[in-house]
Amino acid sequence: VTAIALIVDYVLSLIEKWVVPKGLKVSR
Repeated sequence: VTAIALIVDYVLSLIEKWVVPKGLKVSR
């Protein structure tokens, strides 16, 4: 796994926590 992939996965997890409203759940 490359560092870029790790960073992207981390950023996506942050985006889900910050952007996704409470009424919408994203399963990972």
